Amino acid sequence: LHRRAYRETSLLLDLLVQAQGRLTAIAKGVRRKPGHAPEPFTRYRIALAGRGSLKTVASLEMEQQFRLAGDALYAGMYVNELLMRTSRPSESLDGMFEAYGGVIWDLGADGSDVEPALRRFELHLLHALGYELSFDRDGDSGSRLEPGVMYHFEPGKGLCSGRHQAGSQFRGSTLLNIATGNFRSREARRAAKCILREALEPILGYRPLKSRELLLARSLADGVQERAAT
Repeated sequence: LHRRAYRETSLLLDLLVQAQGRLTAIAKGVRRKPGHAPEPFTRYRIALAGRGSLKTVASLEMEQQFRLAGDALYAGMYVNELLMRTSRPSESLDGMFEAYGGVIWDLGADGSDVEPALRRFELHLLHALGYELSFDRDGDSGSRLEPGVMYHFEPGKGLCSGRHQAGSQFRGSTLLNIATGNFRSREARRAAKCILREALEPILGYRPLKSRELLLARSLADGVQERAAT
């Protein structure tokens, strides 16, 4: 999930370990061996030593590596940062190892559409953290959403009908599409992104995500280059 320099020749790794959750381990001496440093978005077979919270990598064997580029790379950085910010050390969140493997697989596919993959992962993360968010039920009444009614998101409650509420509102038909995993329309993508960002905000805290800042900087740079070319 993350790596940083440790002393002169080692790395401090944040790992997502099956059935154990997020662990921190020292990979000793890997910085003095070109090509030996563990890479992000890579599945390893690993042996860890040590009884405390800080482990030592005893052995490391690559099983599968995903080369992410462009939007997929920034999306992968966002997924890693989500896990770093929302999970506690040694906390094994239900199904998270498999969900993480699934989203990285999707992002690594040729011509991948990153938004549906990210939204599915965000929903799984919320569920694993104990936050249920239904896109087909009214948060007040529990009844099924009506396609022609407008709804708004209320933290702690979910989607509630609110014709006169301030802020973003979403048509029931759009929300019902999201509930079935249909992100084909621009409205569904916009609504899912907006609602899930708002749902995650209290969990993440209000410190900006570095991955979002990097993506924004890239988008601005691309815009400048595009204008210069016209």
